[in-house]
Amino acid sequence: MKKCKSSITKEKSWFSMTTSLVLLLYVILILAITFPTIVGLNKTVLGSQYTDTWNALWGICFVKDSILNGTALFFTDNIFYPQGGYFYPINLINAILILPLYLFLPLPVSYNLMIMALMLIAALGMYKLAGYIVKSKSAAFYAGLCYSISPVIISTIHNGTDEFLGVCWVPYYVLSLFRAKEKNNLGVILSGILFLFLATVSSWYIGFSLGIFTIFFLIYNAVIQNDIGNKKAILKRIAFISIIAVALCTPFYWVFFKSVTNEKKVVGIKNEKSVKWALKNINFTDLNGCFKINQFRERSEDRSSEYNSLVLPESQDGYFVHSTYIGWIVLILAIIGLISRHGNPIRIFWAICAVFFFLLSLGPYPRINGLEIKNMLFLKMLPYSIIDHILPLSSYVSLPFRFSILMYLSLFILAGIGLANVLKKIKIRHKPILALFIVTATVLEYLLIAPVPYPFRRCIITVPDFVIDLKNQPGAAIIEIPINHFIYRLLRPGLYYQTYHKKKVIYSLDAFEGISPSLKNNLFINYLDKFSRLDLIKDSGFNAGIEETLAAEIFMTDEYENITTEGTEAYIKIIHEIEDLKKHSFTHLVVYKDLLSKQSGALLIYFLQQHMGKPYWVSDKEVVYTFKDF
Repeated sequence: MKKCKSSITKEKSWFSMTTSLVLLLYVILILAITFPTIVGLNKTVLGSQYTDTWNALWGICFVKDSILNGTALFFTDNIFYPQGGYFYPINLINAILILPLYLFLPLPVSYNLMIMALMLIAALGMYKLAGYIVKSKSAAFYAGLCYSISPVIISTIHNGTDEFLGVCWVPYYVLSLFRAKEKNNLGVILSGILFLFLATVSSWYIGFSLGIFTIFFLIYNAVIQNDIGNKKAILKRIAFISIIAVALCTPFYWVFFKSVTNEKKVVGIKNEKSVKWALKNINFTDLNGCFKINQFRERSEDRSSEYNSLVLPESQDGYFVHSTYIGWIVLILAIIGLISRHGNPIRIFWAICAVFFFLLSLGPYPRINGLEIKNMLFLKMLPYSIIDHILPLSSYVSLPFRFSILMYLSLFILAGIGLANVLKKIKIRHKPILALFIVTATVLEYLLIAPVPYPFRRCIITVPDFVIDLKNQPGAAIIEIPINHFIYRLLRPGLYYQTYHKKKVIYSLDAFEGISPSLKNNLFINYLDKFSRLDLIKDSGFNAGIEETLAAEIFMTDEYENITTEGTEAYIKIIHEIEDLKKHSFTHLVVYKDLLSKQSGALLIYFLQQHMGKPYWVSDKEVVYTFKDF
């Protein structure tokens, strides 16, 4: 076999025969690692049901409805009803990109195909970038493979935070930077603007990271470039790309700003309370997690809590996973690429970026094996602390682990350089065997012994009969119990149900926002909330002590008797409160009785029977009451 001397940079087309073959291999890999999703596209969706997956599905549906119906894209009363409010759709770009599929296919099918497509786009982008830098097809294929199944991407899919899959655009933007450095080409500049815009609008974490990377890139070229005129030309091109991309992003982030500052906000834009909660409770900054492997074939739900932020009751696989596992094979190849005598001259740049973004991903409170580092001098020297003092927006960073995406990109470039150098020293007939062994070993390491949730969790798509029935019922809004608690939204995906029945609900997307303020003084709503908080999830131990406290509050007084006895002042007042709800077009009240303990369920059902009569719908898990017959 003759040695191929051509490089990826000399390919005439992005989709040459070689690229097409690589693309096919990536498709096969993605279908294999997400299997059996492909054979049940409409029955399950990729992601854990106990994370943000339902929110992601709801956001896609909302954007589609807004575009097709011509309604406001950044304001809604579908949630937080009747007040409604401003918000930035949590997956706007993906929702728009998925629209051609979603117009003709069911939401679960469209979502699964979108996830797989974004993984494929990420792999192809990294393949092109690594090929451009390393000049080796084998190294490029390896880098693209690693990027598409990197722990941060697998964790993102598990967590349902599909907006962060905008990392698929990162390699394309970085490639545009390197091409813009070499030539003043309009196509290159426009591609840089496009991919920076897509990445930044997808997630401001990604835009923030790329801004830092761009500064690194400019400093690197300013130091090594001897031609002053060329330096200025490069600076102008990159400045033009950045300014235009920022200008395009500004309208979207203005809405983001309004969502943060406006009193009428309905979605989980990071506020001070949620940021402090995340930084205090989420152990994603543990240094151990970057290097520590699991026992072979150990399932993710059996792993130590150091890799998760929240273990929900009755489900050990239901936590958010924030993995920054680097991978020993990648790390070894990256070191080989860095110290290689014949390595790419730009490898120092990638090494510096990898180290910087690794330290940045540790955040303000790094931990080692669960122990928080207390040395204040060390903390002040961390990149996160430095940036926090320079850029005010960094105070809204509650997930520093996301900065690791540039660490992965840099390490995969270095690993590609290392792999290319290793293959150079091997006889031609042995190269395919060694390359296949390294690729296979890396895939097995990332999927089987890395601290990531693999096999992929999948949400089972089931829509109760009463939801389908609600779709055909008149009225604008419903009340669901338990209310005002984010755990319910995970165990009973009310927002996903809304994509079917299209009725408005009273809660927001954010656990910290609670119910619509216009209903907080409604006595009927307050009692519904109080009863549903008596041991919210039966036999779980979650919020231990709350049942005893609230039960004592109710039973040690005559309150319960007063509100359930016809003719009393309290009873009559609740009747008036129900009438007020009917004025807001509330027509149904849904009780998910399987989420309530026997005590709270009995209290609640008796309370509702006294005020709303017989239920409209009864099943093993749900009881539905109607306001219209009241």
